[in-house]
Amino acid sequence: MPSKYFESHESAAYANMAEPPTLISLIANRYIGANPAEPPVWRVYDARGISTDAKARSIFDFGERFPGARPGDAAWAVGDLWCRADRESNFQAACKGPVRIYVNGALVFASAGAQESSHDTFTRFPVSLRAGRNRFAIRCECTRIGFGCALANAMPQWEPCHYIMPFAAYNGESGFAYTNPTADDAALCALLAADENVSDAAFEAAEWNPPHVRTPQGPRAVYDESTGVVYAWAAFEADRQTRDFVSAKSPAVRDILVDGRPYTGGEVSAGDHDMLVCLDASADTPDFVALSRDIALKPPFYIKGNTSPWLYAGAFDAPPPDPERLTDISRPFEARGGLSFWKTQFAGVSPRLFIESELYGRWTYPLGVTLYGMLRAGERLGNSTYIDYVMSHVATPVDHDAYALYEKQAYGFPGLNEQLCWLDALDDCGSFGSLMLECDARCPNPRAEAIAERIADYILNKQERMPDGAFQRHGSTIWADDMYMSVPFLVRYALRTNMPRALDEACAQLLLYRKYLFMPEKSILSHMRSLRHGRTDGLDGTPNGIPWCRGNGWVFFSLSELLPRIGGSASDAKDAPEQREAAPRAREAHPARAELIDFYNSLVGGYLALQGEHGLWHQILDDPESYEESSTTAMFICALVRGCVDGFISREYESAAIRAARRAWRAIAERAVDRKGNLYGVCRGSGFSFSRAYYRALSWNFNDTHGIGIVMLAGVEIMRLAEWLRDGGARA
Repeated sequence: MPSKYFESHESAAYANMAEPPTLISLIANRYIGANPAEPPVWRVYDARGISTDAKARSIFDFGERFPGARPGDAAWAVGDLWCRADRESNFQAACKGPVRIYVNGALVFASAGAQESSHDTFTRFPVSLRAGRNRFAIRCECTRIGFGCALANAMPQWEPCHYIMPFAAYNGESGFAYTNPTADDAALCALLAADENVSDAAFEAAEWNPPHVRTPQGPRAVYDESTGVVYAWAAFEADRQTRDFVSAKSPAVRDILVDGRPYTGGEVSAGDHDMLVCLDASADTPDFVALSRDIALKPPFYIKGNTSPWLYAGAFDAPPPDPERLTDISRPFEARGGLSFWKTQFAGVSPRLFIESELYGRWTYPLGVTLYGMLRAGERLGNSTYIDYVMSHVATPVDHDAYALYEKQAYGFPGLNEQLCWLDALDDCGSFGSLMLECDARCPNPRAEAIAERIADYILNKQERMPDGAFQRHGSTIWADDMYMSVPFLVRYALRTNMPRALDEACAQLLLYRKYLFMPEKSILSHMRSLRHGRTDGLDGTPNGIPWCRGNGWVFFSLSELLPRIGGSASDAKDAPEQREAAPRAREAHPARAELIDFYNSLVGGYLALQGEHGLWHQILDDPESYEESSTTAMFICALVRGCVDGFISREYESAAIRAARRAWRAIAERAVDRKGNLYGVCRGSGFSFSRAYYRALSWNFNDTHGIGIVMLAGVEIMRLAEWLRDGGARA
């Protein structure tokens, strides 16, 4: 029977690519090719522009900006949002007067009635975004009680919206351009509420803020300082060997460094160079050095927007800091008044950093799973390309962590590491944090330690809990998903820091979730439990009783992450043969190990009974009419194989588990992966419901990161299983 996702001859198996090394490589190569390493982007940001608050809401505070505006006046703001692919998204707005919002010329929101005086109450509305540029045009009208609005994506930590000023004159600066208020905006309205290709006409039709033409200023004007020192930094390219190319033009200059060394004259070679000038903060002119005619300065790193060649750092009290430290642009520095970063020669204008790749360099929980699978695949296959790709991706958010926290402090919402800076749920930290510790164990990064401590503090001390200590979400719910969002990190953190409390927490949470979510009649798990509604089983709240596949997968997979790392021997598994050799352990058996093994084996029995006729498990585990879901199937393969190889599966299930895992792997190759390495049948990220119809309607995504890495990891585990069986089934 052909796959429901593609014709059978399009499958990886049909193309003779079902063996784990081949299929893993096929998936990994497609993923890397589609998501190449892409560095963050620097863009100009003007403090006079539209600001963003800590919840990623763009604040169009026209009442404060234009105190002289009269009722009936209107102001427009326009910004471009770039998307890598078409997608449906939800936005929300809070109004201080009549507001209309257009996207690509289509009216997507028009305030009415009470909404126009809600101020802090947000109204949600859908937006169809397309691949490429999406032009947002916001019209706000002044009334007696307010003028402006706030706009945000409904889930900004998941869909960060980095707007770019439209019109060629702004040259790619960050933010929104906005007009002065006017009582007659009919012509502008006709342009901005029409097709987006009228950019030039709209630009000519109004005076736009902040101004795109600016005058460079000296340090005194930029910093409003008269004491201390600043550094000025620029780069230049010499097209030939050049002698005595720069000299001090102002007595404010203290030192000139070229390529990190003091320069007092002499030659520089042809090619690229950078130049640091240490000068008094009281310098009131940007022309503090004299250059030979064949030297043209440029910013020391590439910045999109209208920037100046010189950047300033300071002001500092003497002695000034180490120049090498200042030129590390991945982190801020301490200046007078606290943390600071480089500024342009335009007052209030600074470079800001944004991650604009869809999947590379980001910190999200699905990417934590994806890259964990690729890392293990690279190790198993001896493929350094996969390992290097993962390490490079992880290094991007880790190396820029301090800078991202500075951005959050300075600008409200950062342009990178959004979830890690948000840090409001287990989703934000645990999965990618676990991956980070995996990478750090292979190549230590001193900046990872601070992140790990912050995550551990959040999970252990700040995460919301029930009275018995079980993790709960803000909406008074318990979700099976949260076991993967916490347990793998806690285990790795405990082993890294020798902290028993973290390991105890991981064990305790799994057992608490068994208490609240386990359905004994089928030996599987309910997806979630509402703590706001009644008691049906003697415990707080009510489970929804729906075994959503990936919720079960997160718990089962997390058990397989924990059990090999909490001591004991392979013979601890119930009814395990006495001749089975003990697996190597890092410590003595944890007191909860036997109970956790019992939990694991209870789930094994339930899941084996529900494997679908073709070898995959279904979107709703006990509903064979729901679609075949590939990410859960891969999680089940991993957990079943680990139970056999690492010695915690019951003897009564071992043979059946081996058959089920092999059958499931073949089914993935036949029915879920095509010959180009594309993955099908991964359920999109889920909310929750007490209705089965909701879960039946949850569609699957193409090449979804919830599934790509775990399928690669399943292939790694199938390879481990084959080795274990060749060795007689006795080696962990």
